[in-house]
Amino acid sequence: MTERPEPSARNEPPDGQVPGAAGASAAGARADGARADGARPAARPRPGTGRPGRPSLGWTELVVGVLVYLVLLALVLAPATQVLIGLGAPPGIALTAVAPVTALIAAVAALAVRVRWAPALGIRSTTLRWLLVAVAAGLLTKVVTVGAILAYQALTGDRSNPQEVLTNSAAGGGWQLAGLLLFGAVLVPLGEELLFRGLIYGSLRRYGVLLGLIVSSVLFGLAHGLNAVLVAAVVLGAVNVVLYERSRSIWVPMLSHTMFNASAFVLAAVLM
Repeated sequence: MTERPEPSARNEPPDGQVPGAAGASAAGARADGARADGARPAARPRPGTGRPGRPSLGWTELVVGVLVYLVLLALVLAPATQVLIGLGAPPGIALTAVAPVTALIAAVAALAVRVRWAPALGIRSTTLRWLLVAVAAGLLTKVVTVGAILAYQALTGDRSNPQEVLTNSAAGGGWQLAGLLLFGAVLVPLGEELLFRGLIYGSLRRYGVLLGLIVSSVLFGLAHGLNAVLVAAVVLGAVNVVLYERSRSIWVPMLSHTMFNASAFVLAAVLM
């Protein structure tokens, strides 16, 4: 399939001036507000847009990212997880320490092929307002998905807990809960959002928001297995696509994902 040409992102800052999530420069801070001269600020480029004069995310990055991810899942995930367990790490912590690294490597490898520009994955500054929206969205989505999972169990009779290894680690409390919050609520959102929203949605965005949302969210759900968690993952994926599309910053869906996972771990620790 031939990739569509992408318009240049003329409003992107030059190299060395891309602000981070927390420390935006004065120019970056004005990106979502009024400019000093009173003129209306230029809109940020849509997700997946490359540097001016360079390629944007497309089918090349999509195929490379997915293939690298699948190879790492097949060849690295289980052995590396077992190594950590052998060293004394609880299974839940070992899994959440290894799994997101595979997603992170896949996203970086795909980006390095042609685009080679972090803002194409949404790595750019955001505002306090969007961060607060992300916190609320993550917690609200958790409430909604609990209801969706209960409905799934009522309809199918499937009472299994595919994430039992995680809930057991959370129930251990203390350092186990702290480790799970570090890896499962920080590292996991980092890797998964860069891959599924930054790379996959960004590569498909040129074909429309709806197509990109559906495909990236379904793939995100399938990555969590054919079980009750699939429903929750698809819903979270769709919510995070909307957050990314509106904010144009990957930090926003990443924080939403963090709140979603952290609330689940804390709830498991309290109830179990």
